[in-house]
Amino acid sequence: MLRPAGQQEESVELAERYGFIPLSAPAIALERNPLPEDLQERIAAAECVAFTSANGVHIALGNKAISGALAAKKIVSIGPKTKQALNEYDIQSEMPESYSSEGLERMLKGRYKSILFLRSAQGSQYLSDGLRESGIVVDDIPLYGVVNSSDPRLDRLIERAGEVDIFAFTSSSTARNLLERARAMGREEQLREALARATVAAIGKPTAQELSRLGVAVDVIPENFTFEAMLAALVGRKRSSGNAASMAKDRMEL
Repeated sequence: MLRPAGQQEESVELAERYGFIPLSAPAIALERNPLPEDLQERIAAAECVAFTSANGVHIALGNKAISGALAAKKIVSIGPKTKQALNEYDIQSEMPESYSSEGLERMLKGRYKSILFLRSAQGSQYLSDGLRESGIVVDDIPLYGVVNSSDPRLDRLIERAGEVDIFAFTSSSTARNLLERARAMGREEQLREALARATVAAIGKPTAQELSRLGVAVDVIPENFTFEAMLAALVGRKRSSGNAASMAKDRMEL
């Protein structure tokens, strides 16, 4: 699993439920940013507050004062995991039909005059730029950054990359960091050969585009951009290829 260490357990359980053998190797870690001193004022100035990850929810709402400031606001979540995280704090939110930046943009346009995003520093600027072009005042606050994990499990997995049947990428950062670490280890060529032989899945279009930029071909993109939808799409691919019987033997790096 290339996801941050804190998301490993849940992801492993879900992958096993779908019949895969997951390999844990966090490629990224989350680094919190200090909350801006004027955060409550910026929340008050926005008509709508949007969260694009469960991580952002937990970081922001760990501060009770922020939770109180959000009570009177229209809240938007990009997908079911983010919505579930908000529910844990008794905050209701709207969610687009398509769990993606594009789906969120379609939902927000024409409904709000000002929006505050609480999200990752590496979040796609596509969404903010598109909303600004439509005349919406956009405020962005990076609550956390994504950094290299320096996890020894990632090194061990890169050394065994040839044993992996499926590489399933859940963010652009996991793709970049995996290849960067392999390059630093002098094993980039071997990793690329393993990626070319294996099935490569991307959780959504931004991740697929980053993989393409990195020279990695993507085989599977789910219709809904969630981790579970990606697993289901991989199962469907196996069944359509007539290899369902061997599915449980697939070793998956996520």
